[in-house]
Amino acid sequence: MRIFEETCLHSSAFKRYTYLLVKGFFHTQLVKLYSINMAARNALKIGSKVKELRIHLCQKSDASKGVRDFIEQYYVNLKKSNPKFPILIRECSGVQPRVYARYELGKESSVPLSNLKAEEVLQKVELLAK
Repeated sequence: MRIFEETCLHSSAFKRYTYLLVKGFFHTQLVKLYSINMAARNALKIGSKVKELRIHLCQKSDASKGVRDFIEQYYVNLKKSNPKFPILIRECSGVQPRVYARYELGKESSVPLSNLKAEEVLQKVELLAK
C-alpha cells in the first residue's frame, strides 16, 4: 500500500485541506485528513493594552466590500481566540469603512479601510491590536 499526501488551498473559503491518496490492491481511495482554517491557525491575539475594537462599515457600498468579506472570513476565529474581548461591528448606510481601537486611559486610534481586501483589513486590525 502506498500513501501520498497532497495539500490543496481552496481560495474562496481560505481553508487548507490535506488528503491522503491510499492505493491498495483493489481500489484507490482519497481520504480527507483534516481541514484547517488558515485564519484560525494564525489566530490573532489582541494585546492587553487594547480595550475595544470597533469596525464601521456600510452594508452596500463597494468601498466596504473588503470589510464585509473580512467579517465573513475572519471574525469568528478572531472572536474564538479572544472570547471576552469586545469587538463591535457597526453598520451605517453611506459611512466610510474604518476600524477604531480604544486603549487604556481612553486613547483611541483609527485606520481607514476603504477599498481594501479582506486580508489587508486583517493587517490593519493586527496593526491596531498590538
